[in-house]
Amino acid sequence: MYTRLTKTTTVEGRECVSCIFHGTEMCRIHKGTPDCSHCEVFAAILNQLHVLENIICEEHGDIQSEK
Repeated sequence: MYTRLTKTTTVEGRECVSCIFHGTEMCRIHKGTPDCSHCEVFAAILNQLHVLENIICEEHGDIQSEK
């Protein structure tokens, strides 16, 4: 079973794709600054992953959705 790694969040009034741990204590990348919105490369990777996850979720009904 696949577990999503991304979610949508609202940052400064716009909807963005972020890590599933964005804004939580589980954010390991930023430790104390759980904010991926300042990294253009990571944002591009997350957007591509999010598209892939949407395709996978459409094809399989047993996949966990966004949290």
